[in-house]
Amino acid sequence: MNELPANWKPPATPRTEEEKERRRSLVPILIVMGVVFALLVGSVLGALATCGSMNARPDPSFKFFSGCAVFFFGVLVLSVAWLVVSLIIKVFQYFKDSRTQ
Repeated sequence: MNELPANWKPPATPRTEEEKERRRSLVPILIVMGVVFALLVGSVLGALATCGSMNARPDPSFKFFSGCAVFFFGVLVLSVAWLVVSLIIKVFQYFKDSRTQ
């Protein structure tokens, strides 16, 4: 009764909460990047729509939309940096975990 078949393997260990969290950490970054990109495109289109023919008195909304476009571009750059740093951390954790096993 104590003998195991030659091809028997122990069952896989259940995933810990930490492993699940590592996998899910890229989802918020991608959501932020998608929303910010959509807002950036909307701001650029709004600025283009209100710039008019560049007469002596431009539409006051142009300044608002162009300011929003600059802001959302900055947020997009920061979210890309967040993604790069997160991927670098994941690569280092992967090599650290593979070295310890």
